[in-house]
Order: sequence, then C-alpha cells, then structure tokens
Amino acid sequence: MKTEILQITGMNSEECCDIISKALNDLAGVNNVCVSLLREQATVQFDPAIVRIASLENALSGIGYNAQLIKSEKDNKGHCCGGCGG
Repeated sequence: MKTEILQITGMNSEECCDIISKALNDLAGVNNVCVSLLREQATVQFDPAIVRIASLENALSGIGYNAQLIKSEKDNKGHCCGGCGG
C-alpha cells in the first residue's frame, strides 16, 4: 500500500468531504480515504499496482473538484490528515 496526500480545491462543506471520500473509495485499489475540509486535503491509501495518482485526480475532476498531489509517502509516513480522527 501507498499513502499520498492530495490538495483539493472547491470544497465548501462536510457534504463535499463525503462526496470526495465516496468517489475515491469507489475506485478499485483504494483502501482508505480521509478528507479534511479545514486543510482542503485528502489522504489516500491505495495499491499503486491497481490505481494511479492520475486516476485519483481524474475521479475528483469528474465530480467538479481540482486535486493535485502535494506529498509523497516518504513525507507523510502514512498518517491520516487528522480531519477525520483516523
């Protein structure tokens, strides 16, 4: 598993967090998603053999959000963003 953090623009409520979380969790290979409205970030744990960063970004673009990779696994050591208590 690999963990990456995406910066997301366009969120304005907890409902947005739920929508983003569902969109990412629906992708094959995604194991865990933690979305923080305050930080405008999603921490995503996934299997890179099944899903790529571009697929994560495209899934969010398809529902009206802009997402961009901001940290790699070596920087975040798999910790959740703190926005969901995970």
